[in-house]
Amino acid sequence: MAENDYPVLAVRDTIIFPHMVVPLFVGRDQSLRAVQAASEAQQPLLIVAQKEAEIQEPGPEDLYSVGTLAAVSRVLRIPDGSTSVLIEGRQRAQIDEFTQTRPYLRARATPLLSIETARPPVLEALMRACLALFEKCVHLSQNLPEEALVTAMNADEPGWLADVIASTLNLPIAQRQEILETLEPSVRLQRLSILLAKEVEVLELENKIQTQVQEEVEKNQREYLLREQMRVIQSELGEMDTQM
Repeated sequence: MAENDYPVLAVRDTIIFPHMVVPLFVGRDQSLRAVQAASEAQQPLLIVAQKEAEIQEPGPEDLYSVGTLAAVSRVLRIPDGSTSVLIEGRQRAQIDEFTQTRPYLRARATPLLSIETARPPVLEALMRACLALFEKCVHLSQNLPEEALVTAMNADEPGWLADVIASTLNLPIAQRQEILETLEPSVRLQRLSILLAKEVEVLELENKIQTQVQEEVEKNQREYLLREQMRVIQSELGEMDTQM
């Protein structure tokens, strides 16, 4: 195969970022063949998101043009017939052209480098602001793992920090893809700071509503118990009056 020609794994409802180490469950025949080809050739797998998750056999026109080159670390067969593939995201890549569609997709792609710039104080401030907002999100949310916060705190590069946050937040696929396609780390962080601020606002409101509901439930329970106690007392008093 030509240089920079990679097996393509189309994925649904997820975006793989550089630095991510995640298991993917693969069941479609063309996906299994792509994983097998990458594993046997010991070459990166180009992971690209589908535009529409419902499409069962995606073609070139059904995929975004930017994906992530990933190393295949482990392939494990599952009893239900699917395959678990442990992958490690390495680098963004732009698809130049598809070179094969059957029995699995292959594409020639150009690896993309983040547009690294000097780190002026404003960029350091942006990193700290995003990290602080992300920490708030993790503490307010029941769905964001503490491990993600630890990873973010250890991310010493602006682009890496942005990718960690983007991969953890529950964002629509289109928004994640937009961040994947943004090569300048400072722009990624600026976009994420806006999304994080909105998420914090929503989570704070959600927690406030949950607290109010819980207080109302507890109040109703207390009132119910008091009414039951009064009913029992009145019943006992009634029996005593009858006996007298």
